Amino acid sequence: MVLHLPQSDNIKNPDLPKPDVTKARALALEIIALFRKDFDMDKIDTYFLTTREYNLLSKIAATYGYEKNLDKSLEIWFKLKINYERNHKIVVQNYAINTFYVDLLANLGITYKLQGRWEECLDHATENMVTFLQYNDIKAYSRALYQRAYSLMKLGRTEEGKSYYNKFFMLSYVFDGYAAIHFDIVKKEYEDVFGGVVDEQVDWCLDAPR
Repeated sequence: MVLHLPQSDNIKNPDLPKPDVTKARALALEIIALFRKDFDMDKIDTYFLTTREYNLLSKIAATYGYEKNLDKSLEIWFKLKINYERNHKIVVQNYAINTFYVDLLANLGITYKLQGRWEECLDHATENMVTFLQYNDIKAYSRALYQRAYSLMKLGRTEEGKSYYNKFFMLSYVFDGYAAIHFDIVKKEYEDVFGGVVDEQVDWCLDAPR
């Protein structure tokens, strides 16, 4: 699952207490230390990490994102990417036994977008679109498509960005509930960004034989 800025009941409901991400991070580091006594956060990209350690470090990166410390969050995601690509080359090519890598790439893209690093977000999204198509992952592909469109528009390449946003819009319409973002949210944002009201009634369907 995509871990960045975790969505939970205490985020949706402001009356509930906020998660103690500092404590969560400390507990995650404590668990890692049980199995790797000399663990050093600055050396993440040099270790041969276990599945348990990848998951715990992902949660640590997410806690920094929750605190809006995006530089630290991005640093961890990027080191995990380097580590995973170096130590698990075979697994990276096989999505059937690897969902962590896709989630890792998705979290990197989200962090670039949140930081407003549009050139890097665009490059990352463009590369990920190819990767996620190879993995047949519609959710991840639609998220990368959205980031590509958004980055292009932020970089002043409005028409190009709009063309990709239209593709994202149609993908969300076709795969509503399965794509990364529900169609009603996409529709509202589309109308806010480009103006007007989206007419969901397709004319050629009205005369189609029943």
